[in-house]
Amino acid sequence: MAEYFVGEIRVFAGAGQRVPANWVVCDGRMLSVSDYQVLYSLIGTIYGGDGVNNFAVPNLQGPFGSPVGAVAIGQGAGPGLTPRVLGQTAGTATVTLTEAQLPTHKHTACASTAAATTVVPSPSVMLAAAATANDVLYVKPTVATTAFGPLNAAAISHVGGSGDHKNIMPTMTLCYIIATSGIYPTFPN
Repeated sequence: MAEYFVGEIRVFAGAGQRVPANWVVCDGRMLSVSDYQVLYSLIGTIYGGDGVNNFAVPNLQGPFGSPVGAVAIGQGAGPGLTPRVLGQTAGTATVTLTEAQLPTHKHTACASTAAATTVVPSPSVMLAAAATANDVLYVKPTVATTAFGPLNAAAISHVGGSGDHKNIMPTMTLCYIIATSGIYPTFPN
């Protein structure tokens, strides 16, 4: 006799193509209502389907095109937590940060009004006024050269391509399976 409940979801370390009898992979697949009436009576169309011909099992594979599985969380709410409804999906596999999300910081860039003396950039020199028509651009800061002037606004620009970055916590890939038969759970009144 089965020692698991219909609709019970377990983590299974086997390959998704080889699951135990009376279980299916939680991959969002559609099942026939007529073939899986008992499971349908418990989960209905919470995860999809038309409720007449078919219904879906939860999809705990990689969401949103992610190469790793979804994280299962409990329904309801707790202190300081966002309320979650059974079957709700949330989150994203990638995020594009905006300037508003970055910590406040400043990059002060200045140049000397003194004539440039070297073509070699280094941490010990700063931008300077062009000395001649050649490529001399830097001067070593001294008391005589510390008359700073602001750089033209066009000299400093934003960097980055506004691309997204992966937003996936460290993971280990396992397979979630759901029981299609077994003990029918009883519920208190």
